[in-house]
Amino acid sequence: MMRLGMACLLASALLVSGCGGSNTTPPPVVPTVTSVTPASGATNVAVNGTVTATFSEAMNSSTLTASTFILTAAGGAAVTGTVSYSNSVATLTPSASLAYSTQYTATVTTGAQSSSGTALAANYTWTFTTAAVPVPPTVTAVTPASAATGVAVGTTVTATFSQTMNSSTITSSTFTLAGPGGAAVSGTVTYAATGSVATFTPSANLAYSTQYTATITTGAQDSAGTALAANYIWTFTTAAAAPTVTAVTPASAATGVAVSTTVTATFSEAMNSSTITASTFTLTPAGGAAVTGTVSYSNSVATFTPSANLAGSTLYTATITTGAQNSSGTALAASYSWTFTTAAALAPTVTVVTPASAATGVAASTTVTAAFSEAMNASTITSSTFTLTAAGGAAVTGTVNYSNFVATFTPSANLAYSTQYT
Repeated sequence: MMRLGMACLLASALLVSGCGGSNTTPPPVVPTVTSVTPASGATNVAVNGTVTATFSEAMNSSTLTASTFILTAAGGAAVTGTVSYSNSVATLTPSASLAYSTQYTATVTTGAQSSSGTALAANYTWTFTTAAVPVPPTVTAVTPASAATGVAVGTTVTATFSQTMNSSTITSSTFTLAGPGGAAVSGTVTYAATGSVATFTPSANLAYSTQYTATITTGAQDSAGTALAANYIWTFTTAAAAPTVTAVTPASAATGVAVSTTVTATFSEAMNSSTITASTFTLTPAGGAAVTGTVSYSNSVATFTPSANLAGSTLYTATITTGAQNSSGTALAASYSWTFTTAAALAPTVTVVTPASAATGVAASTTVTAAFSEAMNASTITSSTFTLTAAGGAAVTGTVNYSNFVATFTPSANLAYSTQYT
C-alpha cells in the first residue's frame, strides 16, 4: 500500500493522468490576426496591390485558401485571386486590378487554423478604399508646332507634358519621328523633369521640303504609372533647300578689274529682297574698312554699287552673309565670299585746252580752260595747281573753278597785248 501511494504521488507530480488524480493539460493557444495590409480604414489604396494578414503564430498553410481568405467589393461578388502563405503571413493576390474609388472588405474566416489545428476564435474582417481614377498625363505643347511649315532641317522635336513623367518610359520607342512612308528617323530621346519636356534629337539634319510625323505613344507614363490616354501625333514640314550663289561679277580671283565696277551675285532662286542689304552684301578692301555703297536686288541678282571708284591695285573681298534669305525664309547655308583685284590706277590727263596750244591773236579778255579725261577732285583744282604766267615769269592773278571735268582760270584783269602766256 505504501509503494502504491508513492507511485501515485510521483505520477501526479509529472501531470500524468490515472492513479486517481485529475487531468491538468493547458488549453490550446488560439491564433489571432496581428496586422494587415492595406491597413484597416486605409484610403487611396493602389488598385494593383496585394492584401495580406499576419498571424500571431505559425498557421496550417492548407487552411489558408480562397475559401478562408476572402476579398469582396462593396455590394459586389468576391474578388478572384490566389492565396499563398509564408512565415505567418497570408497573401491574397487578385487576378486583376481592383476597381477605382471602391471600398473592399477583406475577411479571414475561422476556417484558418494554426499548425496545432486551432482555429481563429471568430472571423477577422477589415475594410479599405482604392484610389480615385487617375488623370492621364497629356501633351500640352510641341515644337515644331503642329502643321508648321518652313521648319529648319536642323531642328529638334519637343513635347511638353501636363505633369512629371517617368523618365524611363520616355524613350526612342515611345517618342518617334517618321518621314514619308513611315520611315523612322534615327535619333536620341532625352527627358528633363524641370518643365517636363521630352526632346527628340535627330542623328542628322532632316530632308528639305519633307513632311514629318512625330508620335508620343501610350507607353509614356507619368510618375504614378498612368499612361497617356491615347497616342499623341502631330506633323510638320521642313523648309525648302537653302539658296546658293550661282554666279558673281567680277569673277572670283579676277584681276585687272575696273575701279568703276559694280559687284553682283546671282542666286539659285528668288530671294526676299528685304534681306539683301548693305548688311548682308558687303565689300571690303584688304586691311581696310568696308566700302560704302548701295545694294539693289532684281530677278535673283543682287548688285552692290560703290559710292565712289574703288582703289587701284587693291584686293577686295565681297561677302553674302547668311542673313540673305529666299522668298520662303530659308537662309544661305553659309556665308559666300569671293575676291578680286582692281587694275592699276591710271593718271588723269588733260584732253582739251582753250585757248589752243600755240594759238595767236588771242583776245586779251580770254579765260583759260583745261578739260580732263575723268572726274577730278575739285579741292585739288586751285590757283596753286592751275597757273597762268606771262613771258618773263610774272604770274597772272586770277580765280580757278571746276565743273563737269573742266577747270577754268579767270584772270583778275585783261591780259597784256602781244604777249606770250604759259
